Amino acid sequence: MNNAENAQHPALPNRPNRSFHVGAAVVGVALVLIVILAFLMIARIEPGFAGVVYSPSGGVEEDMLNQGWHIIAPFKRVTEYPVSTETVYLSKDGDDGDHSFDISTKDGKNVNVDVVYSYHMDPEKLPAIFTKFRGQESDLIEAGFMKDRLKEAIQEVTTQYDVMEVYGEKRSELNRKVFEKFRDSLAPHGIIVETFNFSAIRPDKESLKAIQEKVNAKQRLETLKVQREQAKVQAEKLKIEAQGKAEAKVIEAKAQAEANRILRASLSPVLVQYETVKRWNGQLPMMTGGNAMLNLPSNWFVSSSESKGK
Repeated sequence: MNNAENAQHPALPNRPNRSFHVGAAVVGVALVLIVILAFLMIARIEPGFAGVVYSPSGGVEEDMLNQGWHIIAPFKRVTEYPVSTETVYLSKDGDDGDHSFDISTKDGKNVNVDVVYSYHMDPEKLPAIFTKFRGQESDLIEAGFMKDRLKEAIQEVTTQYDVMEVYGEKRSELNRKVFEKFRDSLAPHGIIVETFNFSAIRPDKESLKAIQEKVNAKQRLETLKVQREQAKVQAEKLKIEAQGKAEAKVIEAKAQAEANRILRASLSPVLVQYETVKRWNGQLPMMTGGNAMLNLPSNWFVSSSESKGK
Protein backbone atom coordinates (compact mmCIF):
# COMPACT_ATOMS: atom_id res chain seq x y z
CA MET A 1 0.00 0.00 0.00
CA ASN A 2 2.86 2.33 0.89
CA ASN A 3 4.65 1.46 -2.30
CA ALA A 4 1.58 2.35 -4.36
CA GLU A 5 1.24 5.71 -2.61
CA ASN A 6 4.89 6.47 -3.16
CA ALA A 7 4.49 5.75 -6.86
CA GLN A 8 1.48 8.03 -7.12
CA HIS A 9 3.27 10.90 -5.26
CA PRO A 10 6.89 11.38 -6.57
CA ALA A 11 9.41 13.13 -4.38
CA LEU A 12 9.35 16.98 -4.50
CA PRO A 13 12.56 18.78 -5.71
CA ASN A 14 14.96 20.26 -3.23
CA ARG A 15 13.63 23.75 -2.38
CA PRO A 16 17.05 25.35 -1.66
CA ASN A 17 18.29 24.45 -5.14
CA ARG A 18 15.20 25.99 -6.73
CA SER A 19 15.68 29.24 -4.82
CA PHE A 20 19.32 29.40 -5.97
CA HIS A 21 18.38 29.19 -9.64
CA VAL A 22 15.71 31.86 -9.26
CA GLY A 23 18.16 34.16 -7.49
CA ALA A 24 20.81 33.64 -10.16
CA ALA A 25 18.34 34.51 -12.89
CA VAL A 26 17.33 37.68 -11.09
CA VAL A 27 20.95 38.70 -10.64
CA GLY A 28 21.67 38.02 -14.31
CA VAL A 29 18.72 40.13 -15.43
CA ALA A 30 19.78 42.87 -13.07
CA LEU A 31 23.32 42.86 -14.45
CA VAL A 32 22.01 43.07 -18.02
CA LEU A 33 19.78 45.99 -17.03
CA ILE A 34 22.69 47.72 -15.34
CA VAL A 35 24.86 47.29 -18.43
CA ILE A 36 22.10 48.64 -20.68
CA LEU A 37 21.44 51.50 -18.30
CA ALA A 38 25.15 52.33 -18.11
CA PHE A 39 25.33 52.28 -21.90
CA LEU A 40 22.39 54.66 -22.10
CA MET A 41 23.90 56.97 -19.51
CA ILE A 42 27.30 57.35 -21.21
CA ALA A 43 27.76 59.71 -24.16
CA ARG A 44 30.96 60.19 -26.15
CA ILE A 45 31.46 63.44 -28.07
CA GLU A 46 33.87 63.17 -31.02
CA PRO A 47 36.80 65.63 -31.38
CA GLY A 48 35.73 68.79 -33.21
CA PHE A 49 32.09 68.35 -32.19
CA ALA A 50 29.86 69.61 -29.40
CA GLY A 51 26.74 67.92 -28.06
CA VAL A 52 23.29 69.38 -27.49
CA VAL A 53 21.36 67.66 -24.69
CA TYR A 54 17.60 67.32 -25.02
CA SER A 55 15.26 66.16 -22.34
CA PRO A 56 11.60 65.25 -23.07
CA SER A 57 10.60 66.91 -19.84
CA GLY A 58 12.89 69.96 -19.86
CA GLY A 59 13.61 70.58 -23.53
CA VAL A 60 17.02 71.71 -24.81
CA GLU A 61 19.66 72.34 -22.17
CA GLU A 62 21.80 75.47 -22.47
CA ASP A 63 25.05 73.78 -21.45
CA MET A 64 26.89 72.04 -24.29
CA LEU A 65 28.86 68.84 -24.00
CA ASN A 66 32.45 69.20 -25.22
CA GLN A 67 34.50 66.40 -26.73
CA GLY A 68 35.09 63.39 -24.50
CA TRP A 69 33.02 61.04 -22.31
CA HIS A 70 29.98 62.25 -20.36
CA ILE A 71 27.39 60.69 -18.04
CA ILE A 72 23.80 61.75 -18.69
CA ALA A 73 20.40 60.66 -17.58
CA PRO A 74 19.16 57.64 -19.58
CA PHE A 75 16.06 59.45 -20.80
CA LYS A 76 18.05 62.36 -22.29
CA ARG A 77 19.15 62.57 -25.94
CA VAL A 78 22.46 63.99 -27.25
CA THR A 79 22.92 65.35 -30.80
CA GLU A 80 26.40 66.26 -32.06
CA TYR A 81 27.23 69.25 -34.29
CA PRO A 82 30.61 70.22 -35.84
CA VAL A 83 32.20 73.24 -34.17
CA SER A 84 35.51 72.90 -36.03
CA THR A 85 36.05 72.90 -39.80
CA GLU A 86 33.97 70.33 -41.66
CA THR A 87 34.59 69.86 -45.41
CA VAL A 88 31.75 68.83 -47.73
CA TYR A 89 32.30 67.42 -51.24
CA LEU A 90 29.43 67.43 -53.71
CA SER A 91 30.79 65.66 -56.78
CA LYS A 92 29.65 63.49 -59.64
CA ASP A 93 31.92 60.61 -58.66
CA GLY A 94 31.30 60.57 -54.93
CA ASP A 95 31.79 57.42 -52.89
CA ASP A 96 28.07 57.25 -52.11
CA GLY A 97 26.71 58.36 -55.49
CA ASP A 98 26.32 61.42 -57.68
CA HIS A 99 25.95 64.62 -55.65
CA SER A 100 26.70 67.10 -58.44
CA PHE A 101 23.97 69.34 -59.78
CA ASP A 102 23.05 71.27 -62.90
CA ILE A 103 22.96 75.05 -63.22
CA SER A 104 21.98 77.47 -65.99
CA THR A 105 24.00 80.29 -67.54
CA LYS A 106 22.99 83.67 -68.96
CA ASP A 107 23.03 82.28 -72.51
CA GLY A 108 20.73 79.39 -71.60
CA LYS A 109 23.37 76.66 -71.39
CA ASN A 110 23.16 73.85 -68.85
CA VAL A 111 26.32 73.17 -66.89
CA ASN A 112 27.02 70.34 -64.46
CA VAL A 113 29.20 71.29 -61.50
CA ASP A 114 31.07 69.75 -58.59
CA VAL A 115 31.66 71.92 -55.55
CA VAL A 116 33.52 71.73 -52.28
CA TYR A 117 33.00 73.93 -49.24
CA SER A 118 33.92 74.00 -45.57
CA TYR A 119 31.94 75.22 -42.59
CA HIS A 120 31.38 74.92 -38.88
CA MET A 121 28.51 75.67 -36.54
CA ASP A 122 28.58 78.49 -34.04
CA PRO A 123 28.84 76.87 -30.57
CA GLU A 124 26.81 79.71 -29.06
CA LYS A 125 23.89 78.96 -31.39
CA LEU A 126 23.78 75.16 -31.16
CA PRO A 127 20.58 75.08 -29.06
CA ALA A 128 18.86 77.32 -31.64
CA ILE A 129 20.15 75.10 -34.46
CA PHE A 130 18.81 72.01 -32.68
CA THR A 131 15.42 73.68 -32.28
CA LYS A 132 15.23 75.05 -35.83
CA PHE A 133 16.05 71.73 -37.46
CA ARG A 134 14.09 69.68 -34.91
CA GLY A 135 17.06 67.73 -33.71
CA GLN A 136 18.36 66.73 -37.15
CA GLU A 137 21.98 65.69 -37.24
CA SER A 138 24.52 67.70 -39.23
CA ASP A 139 24.70 65.33 -42.23
CA LEU A 140 20.94 65.66 -42.75
CA ILE A 141 21.19 69.45 -42.50
CA GLU A 142 24.00 69.38 -45.09
CA ALA A 143 22.04 67.21 -47.50
CA GLY A 144 18.85 69.22 -47.16
CA PHE A 145 18.79 72.81 -45.99
CA MET A 146 22.43 73.69 -46.74
CA LYS A 147 22.46 72.11 -50.20
CA ASP A 148 19.26 73.97 -51.14
CA ARG A 149 20.79 77.30 -50.04
CA LEU A 150 23.92 76.48 -52.02
CA LYS A 151 21.96 75.75 -55.20
CA GLU A 152 20.09 79.02 -54.84
CA ALA A 153 23.31 81.00 -54.39
CA ILE A 154 25.00 79.34 -57.39
CA GLN A 155 22.00 79.77 -59.65
CA GLU A 156 21.60 83.41 -58.70
CA VAL A 157 25.22 84.11 -59.64
CA THR A 158 25.73 81.94 -62.74
CA THR A 159 22.68 83.35 -64.53
CA GLN A 160 24.63 86.62 -64.76
CA TYR A 161 27.41 85.03 -66.84
CA ASP A 162 27.60 83.14 -70.13
CA VAL A 163 29.05 79.64 -70.40
CA MET A 164 32.46 80.90 -71.58
CA GLU A 165 32.82 83.05 -68.48
CA VAL A 166 31.55 80.35 -66.13
CA TYR A 167 33.94 77.77 -67.57
CA GLY A 168 37.10 79.82 -67.32
CA GLU A 169 37.30 83.55 -67.79
CA LYS A 170 35.36 84.61 -64.68
CA ARG A 171 35.71 81.48 -62.57
CA SER A 172 37.51 83.14 -59.66
CA GLU A 173 34.92 85.92 -59.64
CA LEU A 174 32.12 83.34 -59.57
CA ASN A 175 33.77 81.52 -56.66
CA ARG A 176 33.91 84.74 -54.67
CA LYS A 177 30.32 85.80 -55.38
CA VAL A 178 28.83 82.37 -54.66
CA PHE A 179 30.84 82.15 -51.45
CA GLU A 180 29.53 85.52 -50.27
CA LYS A 181 25.88 84.69 -51.03
CA PHE A 182 26.13 81.20 -49.55
CA ARG A 183 27.84 82.53 -46.42
CA ASP A 184 25.30 85.32 -45.94
CA SER A 185 22.34 82.95 -46.35
CA LEU A 186 23.55 80.57 -43.62
CA ALA A 187 25.12 82.95 -41.09
CA PRO A 188 21.76 83.97 -39.49
CA HIS A 189 21.12 80.29 -38.71
CA GLY A 190 24.41 79.79 -36.85
CA ILE A 191 26.19 78.04 -39.75
CA ILE A 192 29.52 79.66 -40.61
CA VAL A 193 30.75 79.03 -44.18
CA GLU A 194 34.55 79.25 -44.35
CA THR A 195 35.41 78.46 -47.99
CA PHE A 196 33.77 77.61 -51.30
CA ASN A 197 35.11 76.49 -54.67
CA PHE A 198 33.91 75.02 -57.97
CA SER A 199 36.03 71.88 -58.16
CA ALA A 200 34.71 70.90 -61.62
CA ILE A 201 32.60 72.58 -64.31
CA ARG A 202 31.26 70.45 -67.17
CA PRO A 203 29.52 72.28 -70.06
CA ASP A 204 27.60 70.37 -72.73
CA LYS A 205 29.57 69.03 -75.73
CA GLU A 206 28.56 71.84 -78.07
CA SER A 207 29.63 74.52 -75.62
CA LEU A 208 32.84 72.68 -74.82
CA LYS A 209 33.72 72.56 -78.54
CA ALA A 210 33.06 76.30 -78.91
CA ILE A 211 35.18 77.01 -75.85
CA GLN A 212 38.05 74.93 -77.24
CA GLU A 213 37.89 76.75 -80.58
CA LYS A 214 38.02 80.07 -78.78
CA VAL A 215 40.98 78.90 -76.72
CA ASN A 216 42.79 77.76 -79.90
CA ALA A 217 42.13 81.10 -81.60
CA LYS A 218 43.40 82.94 -78.55
CA GLN A 219 46.53 80.82 -78.51
CA ARG A 220 47.16 81.56 -82.19
CA LEU A 221 46.71 85.26 -81.51
CA GLU A 222 49.13 85.08 -78.63
CA THR A 223 51.64 83.28 -80.86
CA LEU A 224 51.36 86.04 -83.48
CA LYS A 225 51.83 88.67 -80.80
CA VAL A 226 54.95 86.90 -79.59
CA GLN A 227 56.32 86.66 -83.12
CA ARG A 228 55.57 90.33 -83.72
CA GLU A 229 57.34 91.30 -80.53
CA GLN A 230 60.29 89.13 -81.52
CA ALA A 231 60.42 90.87 -84.92
CA LYS A 232 60.37 94.25 -83.20
CA VAL A 233 63.19 93.19 -80.94
CA GLN A 234 65.23 91.93 -83.90
CA ALA A 235 64.59 95.12 -85.89
CA GLU A 236 65.57 97.22 -82.90
CA LYS A 237 68.72 95.15 -82.52
CA LEU A 238 69.67 95.67 -86.19
CA LYS A 239 68.91 99.37 -85.87
CA ILE A 240 71.13 99.68 -82.85
CA GLU A 241 73.90 97.78 -84.62
CA ALA A 242 73.61 100.04 -87.69
CA GLN A 243 73.64 103.13 -85.52
CA GLY A 244 76.68 101.81 -83.74
CA LYS A 245 78.52 101.22 -87.01
CA ALA A 246 77.53 104.67 -88.34
CA GLU A 247 78.65 106.34 -85.13
CA ALA A 248 81.92 104.40 -85.27
CA LYS A 249 82.52 105.65 -88.83
CA VAL A 250 81.74 109.22 -87.79
CA ILE A 251 84.14 108.94 -84.88
CA GLU A 252 86.78 107.44 -87.17
CA ALA A 253 86.28 110.21 -89.76
CA LYS A 254 86.51 112.90 -87.10
CA ALA A 255 89.67 111.32 -85.75
CA GLN A 256 91.18 111.17 -89.24
CA ALA A 257 90.22 114.77 -89.91
CA GLU A 258 91.79 115.84 -86.65
CA ALA A 259 94.92 113.89 -87.52
CA ASN A 260 95.09 115.55 -90.93
CA ARG A 261 94.63 118.95 -89.34
CA ILE A 262 97.44 118.34 -86.92
CA LEU A 263 99.62 117.02 -89.76
CA ARG A 264 98.92 120.03 -91.92
CA ALA A 265 99.71 122.36 -89.06
CA SER A 266 103.05 120.66 -88.50
CA LEU A 267 104.22 120.71 -92.17
CA SER A 268 106.58 123.43 -93.57
CA PRO A 269 108.16 123.84 -97.06
CA VAL A 270 111.56 122.84 -95.72
CA LEU A 271 110.18 119.71 -94.06
CA VAL A 272 108.36 118.76 -97.24
CA GLN A 273 111.54 119.13 -99.32
CA TYR A 274 113.49 117.21 -96.70
CA GLU A 275 111.08 114.34 -96.85
CA THR A 276 111.26 114.43 -100.64
CA VAL A 277 115.05 114.18 -100.65
CA LYS A 278 114.94 111.32 -98.17
CA ARG A 279 112.86 109.36 -100.60
CA TRP A 280 114.94 110.39 -103.74
CA ASN A 281 117.32 107.78 -105.14
CA GLY A 282 119.60 110.39 -106.76
CA GLN A 283 118.46 109.77 -110.32
CA LEU A 284 116.60 112.18 -112.50
CA PRO A 285 113.51 110.99 -114.29
CA MET A 286 114.23 109.21 -117.57
CA MET A 287 111.76 111.43 -119.40
CA THR A 288 111.05 114.98 -118.56
CA GLY A 289 108.79 117.41 -120.18
CA GLY A 290 109.12 121.15 -120.26
CA ASN A 291 111.41 122.77 -117.82
CA ALA A 292 110.43 120.70 -114.84
CA MET A 293 113.26 120.44 -112.41
CA LEU A 294 113.63 119.26 -108.88
CA ASN A 295 114.28 122.32 -106.79
CA LEU A 296 116.64 121.48 -103.98
CA PRO A 297 118.07 123.98 -101.55
CA SER A 298 121.70 124.91 -102.41
CA ASN A 299 122.92 124.59 -98.86
CA TRP A 300 121.99 120.88 -98.95
CA PHE A 301 124.60 120.32 -101.69
CA VAL A 302 127.14 122.34 -99.75
CA SER A 303 126.49 120.31 -96.72
CA SER A 304 126.69 117.17 -98.76
CA SER A 305 130.06 118.18 -100.37
CA GLU A 306 131.52 119.10 -97.06
CA SER A 307 130.51 115.78 -95.71
CA LYS A 308 132.26 113.99 -98.59
CA GLY A 309 135.45 116.06 -98.21
CA LYS A 310 135.69 115.17 -94.67
